Amino acid sequence: LFFFLMIRRPPRSTLDRSSAASDVYKRQALIPLLVSTQSTWDIQRQMVSKAQGKTCKEALDLWEKNTGQKMDEGEIIKLIAQNPPLDKLDDSLLKLKKCRVLSLSSNAIVNMSVQFNLKNLEVLSLARNQIKRIQGLDEVGSSLKELWLSYNSIEKLEGLQSCVKLTTLYISHNKIRSWDEVAKLSTLTLLKDVLLSDNNFPPEKDGVYSLKAIKRIPSMEILDGKVVTEAQKNDAKELQDQPNLHFRTKYF
Repeated sequence: LFFFLMIRRPPRSTLDRSSAASDVYKRQALIPLLVSTQSTWDIQRQMVSKAQGKTCKEALDLWEKNTGQKMDEGEIIKLIAQNPPLDKLDDSLLKLKKCRVLSLSSNAIVNMSVQFNLKNLEVLSLARNQIKRIQGLDEVGSSLKELWLSYNSIEKLEGLQSCVKLTTLYISHNKIRSWDEVAKLSTLTLLKDVLLSDNNFPPEKDGVYSLKAIKRIPSMEILDGKVVTEAQKNDAKELQDQPNLHFRTKYF
């Protein structure tokens, strides 16, 4: 028995550079679904709690076998959607001395419990895991430019202060509920591209959500895949003193 359901195309959480907002989705597709709509990957994640997941060492050994490269020489390393999924990080990652791009997305990682002591790392993707806390980034703060953390369970934006070269932060579909947490990003003066949608902020009138984000991240140029305009920046400044003002521009 088949049903047809109109659903949104899920955002890309792997490292695909086909668009400037590659983690944003705007299209819809008509696809057939079986009666059971629970994804195979969700079922697999649940099974990790009952059985041991794959280790980073095992995943890296397999990566070497499949690519013919040595892990300590690889510059772009993708350990995406392992089977069984990675459930924790370990010191095997410290062998990736030349790695510039590391993707560990679509696994079952709960803790960023290892110091990413990778001096060349520029892009780190941990999207679509089960991470609750940002940590372990102190050693890559001087090199990391992009951090992808969408679809996790993060509530607080701590652990980012050392990432002084960060230009891109994708952290949509988490559990952030306080604008005070977003204000912590104001110290990251190079931050330009931010995905913040689908967190747990209180409901706002049209445009207020965007203005609150712009107010707290002054350096931001792209919010949720949309260019921040000068009008928005001006209204965000006024928002500081007049929270109930009538905006000159409407934002939808």
